[in-house]
Amino acid sequence: MSSGAICFANRLVIFSNNDYQNFPYSLNDSFDQFDVLRRVHSLEFSSDEAFKSKVSFDETSARPTTLTIVLHADSTLDASGIIQRIRSLAGMSAFIVLWHPEAVESPSLRIQAFINGANMVTCNENHLKDVLGTILAMQGTGQVMQAMQGTGQITCHVCGQQYMTAQDLWYHMPLFHIYHPNFQAQCQICHEHVDNMQVHVHEEHGPSGPCKEVRCGIGAAVVVHRCSDNKFLMVQEFANQGYWLPGGMMDGLQEPLTTCAVRECLEEVGMEVEVKGLLQIQHDMSAGKQGWRLVTFYAQLKEEAKPSEAKTVPDFESAGSCWVSAEELDHVPLRSETLPRKWFPLLSQQPDFVIPPLKIPDHLEHLFRDVTL
Repeated sequence: MSSGAICFANRLVIFSNNDYQNFPYSLNDSFDQFDVLRRVHSLEFSSDEAFKSKVSFDETSARPTTLTIVLHADSTLDASGIIQRIRSLAGMSAFIVLWHPEAVESPSLRIQAFINGANMVTCNENHLKDVLGTILAMQGTGQVMQAMQGTGQITCHVCGQQYMTAQDLWYHMPLFHIYHPNFQAQCQICHEHVDNMQVHVHEEHGPSGPCKEVRCGIGAAVVVHRCSDNKFLMVQEFANQGYWLPGGMMDGLQEPLTTCAVRECLEEVGMEVEVKGLLQIQHDMSAGKQGWRLVTFYAQLKEEAKPSEAKTVPDFESAGSCWVSAEELDHVPLRSETLPRKWFPLLSQQPDFVIPPLKIPDHLEHLFRDVTL
C-alpha cells in the first residue's frame, strides 16, 4: 500500500482473536456505511499478498481506499506485535483501532499500542462510532469532488494523503497522527515555515479561523482520585510525551481557577469532576520575568459519571486518558514527574489524609488578587 495513496473509499476490517465476544454488535449500524466489511478471525498473514487478500485491498481500484482496521483483542492477546505488523503492511494512511477491555485501565497497554502504530485504543462503543463517523465525513463524496475539481490541494506531510482542504487537514492531523513527533515544515496553506506543524494548523487554520491560545501565566492541574481502588485519571499526551495530570491555562483572567480545572478535565480526559480541595500552589514571580502560577486541585468524578467513559477519542487535546495507580508510575513515561509522584502515593497510602480546603493560603493571597478561585 503506497503511503501516498489517495484515500476516498472507506473499507473496514475487524481482526478478532475471540469470536467477537464483548464486541458491541450495535456498531453494525455504523459499519453499514462502509463500502466493505470483513470480519477476519485469523490473525495470521505471512506476506503482503496474504494481508491484501484478507482485507480485500485492491491497489488498482478506480477508487483508492482508506483502510480502517479494528483489532479486537482480549487480555490473553499480546497485541503489540500484531499492531506493528498491520501498520507495516497497511501503511501510514490506515486508521488502526485497538479494541481492548483494558483500554482505560492499563496505561502500559495504551502507550505500547500507540508506539507500535495504533491510532486509537478504546473499548467505548460511542467513541468508536464518533471516530468512524468522522472518518466517513472526511473521506466521503465531498473529497471525491474536491479531487475531480482540483479544489483540495493539500497533502498530509506524515502519510501522504492528498486532495485535502485546510479544514480536512485540521481534522485529519490530530485524529490520524496524534502520536507523531512534533516536526518543522512549510505550511501548505499559508506557506509559513513553522516549528510545530500540528500546533500551527490547529491554531491558525481551524474551521472558525485563527484561535491562537492566549497565555496568561496562570493554570490549574487536577488530581482526579478514584477512591475505590486508589487510581488516578491521567492524560495521555500528544506526540509521545507520556502521561500527566489533566490541566491547562486559564482562558483569560476572567475565568475562575476552579472553572478552568473542570473545563480542562472535560477536554483532556472526557470526565465531569467535582473539585473538592486545593493541594498545592507553585509559582515563580521573580522580578523581570513574565511569571507563572500553577494551582493543583483535588477532585473526584461527579456521582453520575462512569469511570469507563474516560476519553479515548484522539484529538488535539490528548491521545486519550487512563486510570493509573501510584505503582504504575514506575512503568510508564511521564511528561513531568513532580506532581503525580508526590500526590498519588500520599493519597493512596494515607487514607486519613485531610484534603486541604478550597482556599488560597493566606501567605499566598497577594499572588492571586487578579483572579478568582
